Parts: sequence; C-alpha cells; structure tokens
Amino acid sequence: MNEKELRNLQIFIGKRPQDQTDEMVIDHIKKIDLQTPLTQDEWKKLLIPCCNNGMATILQFALGNIAELDCVKDLMEHTVYGRNVKLSKKRITVLKILAEYLTDDEKEVVLSEIMLKAAWFGDTEVVKFLICFGANRDYINKNGLDLAKCAERVETQFKDTSLKEYILG
Repeated sequence: MNEKELRNLQIFIGKRPQDQTDEMVIDHIKKIDLQTPLTQDEWKKLLIPCCNNGMATILQFALGNIAELDCVKDLMEHTVYGRNVKLSKKRITVLKILAEYLTDDEKEVVLSEIMLKAAWFGDTEVVKFLICFGANRDYINKNGLDLAKCAERVETQFKDTSLKEYILG
C-alpha cells in the first residue's frame, strides 16, 4: 500500500459517513487487507484515527492484527488531543484498552503525562479517570506544568472552571 492509499484509509476510518457502522468499516479494512496485505507499520498507523475519534471497536480489531505495540504513549496522546468533551466517554474507553499495553514500570509516569495533556485541553472527565486509574495528581512535567497550571489555562482560554473545581475539591 502506498502512502496516499494509507492516508485515504485513515481518513475513511476517521471521517466515515454517519450511516456506516464500525462493522462496515472493519469489513472495508478486511477487504483492503485481503487485496494488499497491510504491514505491521500500516496497521499501527490505522490506530491513530481510531484513537483520535474514540473508536474502541475498530481499535480493538486493528490491535488484533499487531504483533507488538511499541507506541502506546503516542496513541494515548492522540486519544486526548484537542478539546472535545463530547468524546470524553469514548476517550476513556480507548484509554482503558491502551493502558493494558503499559508495563508496570511505565504506567504511573505515562498516565500522569497523558493526564496533563487531557487537562491542558480541559477534559476533566478524562483527568478524573486517569487519576483513578493510576496517574499521579501531583505530577509535574519537565516543563513545570501541573494540574493547577492547566486549570488556570482552561479557565482563561475556555471559561471552564470544572477542572479547577475538581482539583480544589
């Protein structure tokens, strides 16, 4: 599969028509894979639109075709990127799936970094989930960013105080 075909498949997954079910998308991917078998790298690149859009069923299908997942943190970052609180529940489902691939040694740090990224965009529900799941609410990243600074940004930029109220409560 060339880069353009792969990009088109990623777009198809991420921006599919409303009337297409997850199963229909999976069938389309299977059809393409039968015609031109996808490489491990191509399967991994199909995970990105699944994470971006909270598509847990398609994500699990694609993960089933990957021998070794070595990009969990990157996928988690794609999952929480951007401000779209309508996707919070779907994002949490995807994060639960991806967290299964973290080692015990890396879990707290990775979840804490993802927590700060979610907080940066003001997704309070995802922040709550990540803290319950093992993120350190007192974590400060290498740039000095913590939940309080994220809450200030969200309040200033989006006029949303939910994160601030959560961390103070």
